[in-house]
Amino acid sequence: MTRRYGEGSIYQEASGHWCATLQTVGRDGSVRRIYRRAPTKRAALDKIRAVRHSVDTHAVVPDLRRTTGDWLEWWLTEIVPGTVRESTLDGYRYITETYLLPALGTTVLAQLGPSEVQAMLRSMERRGLSGWTRRQARTVLSGALNKALRYELVTRNVASLVDNPKVSPRPDDTLSVDDARRLLDSIEGDRLATMAHLLVWLGVRRGEVLALRWSSVDLDNGTLRVAGTLKRSNERGLYVDAPKTKSSDRTVPLLPRLVDRLAVHRDAQQKGREAAGECWTETGFVFVTELGLPVDPRNVLRWWHRRMELAGLGRRPLHAARRTAVTLMAEAGIPIEVAANIVGHSTIRMTAEVYNQVRPRAQLEAMELLERHFDGTTTERRLNSSERIAAPIAAPGEISEPSLTSPSPKPR
Repeated sequence: MTRRYGEGSIYQEASGHWCATLQTVGRDGSVRRIYRRAPTKRAALDKIRAVRHSVDTHAVVPDLRRTTGDWLEWWLTEIVPGTVRESTLDGYRYITETYLLPALGTTVLAQLGPSEVQAMLRSMERRGLSGWTRRQARTVLSGALNKALRYELVTRNVASLVDNPKVSPRPDDTLSVDDARRLLDSIEGDRLATMAHLLVWLGVRRGEVLALRWSSVDLDNGTLRVAGTLKRSNERGLYVDAPKTKSSDRTVPLLPRLVDRLAVHRDAQQKGREAAGECWTETGFVFVTELGLPVDPRNVLRWWHRRMELAGLGRRPLHAARRTAVTLMAEAGIPIEVAANIVGHSTIRMTAEVYNQVRPRAQLEAMELLERHFDGTTTERRLNSSERIAAPIAAPGEISEPSLTSPSPKPR
C-alpha cells in the first residue's frame, strides 16, 4: 500500500497494533502530532487519512485531553478580561465556579453534549434555584462555547440547543403610597435616612446613590448629577465605575424637601468628621461610614432589609424602591419620557412596564368621568381630577389631598 506525501508515518508497535501519525500546524503556528491506532495497517491508515481530510476541510479535530473546566478557566482568564465590565467578569466567575465547574468541569470539551447541559439545569432546579439563576448559567456557558466554536475546539454550541429555563413572573414588590409613607416615617433619624428618600423619590440605583459625591450636588440650584456607580470587585475592592448606560449619566432636579434633607445630612457629616478627628478619611462621598469611607453596597442591602422588616413591610429587594419611584410618577400623571429621564432608563420600554400597570386605573377613572358627563354631573368631578393630575407630587409622608388619601390598589 503506497502512502502519498502528507499522509504521515506509520509503524507497528510491540503489541502488534499499527500506529499512524500526522503532524499538523495550527493557525497560531503551534505544532501538533495526531496519533491513530488500529489492529491492521490498512485500518490505521484509513483513520489518519480521515484526520487529514478533516484538517484539509477545516473540520474540527477533537482534542480528547481538554476538559470543559480547562476551557472555561482559560476563557475567563485570557479571553473575557477587557471585553466586559469588571463587575460582569466577577459575575461570570461566580456562575462558573458555583454551577458550571462542579457539574461539567471534568467532561471532555469535545464530548460535551446537550444532555449534560440539560442535566445540570435540572439539578439546579431540584436544588430550588430560580429560573433566572439557571438562565444565567446557560448564558455564561453559551458564551464560552461560542468562543470555543470560533477557535474550532467544538463543532457546535450545545448550550444553545437546550431550551432557556423559564423565568417566573416577578411578584409585585413596589411600595404603595401608604407603604412608602410608613417606611420613610420609620426610618427618620437613621444615619442613612436621606438615602432612603433619594431611593424612593428619584429612583436612583443602589450603586448610583453610593457613588454620589458632594461635588455632584448643587444645593443652591437644587440639582443632583448621577455620574457613576459604586461597585465591589474581588481584585480592586470598592471602586467607582462608569454609569450603567449613557442615559444613566444624568442631572435631575431636587425638590425643596430633598435639598433641605441633604443640607441637614451634610451638617451631620461635618459633625461626624470633627468627632472622628484623625481617624476620618476624606473621600467626598455623600454617604459614608462613621470614619468617612464609602459604604459597602452589601451593607446597604442588609440595612435596607432590616429597615423594611422594622417597618412591617416584609423582605423586599432594594430595587423595589426604584420601581416604587416610577410607580408614584405614573400615578401622579408625569409623562413617561420625563420619568424615564429622571430614573435613567436607556429606553422608555422599561418605564412603560410600570406605566402600563398603572394605566388601567387611569382608564377606569376616565370611564367614570364619561359616565358622570352622560348623567350631567361631571363638572365638579372633572375639575378635581384635572387639578389632581396637574398638581406637583407631594411627599409620601405628606399626602393629604382627598383624592389620594385612599390610593388605588397596587398594580398586579
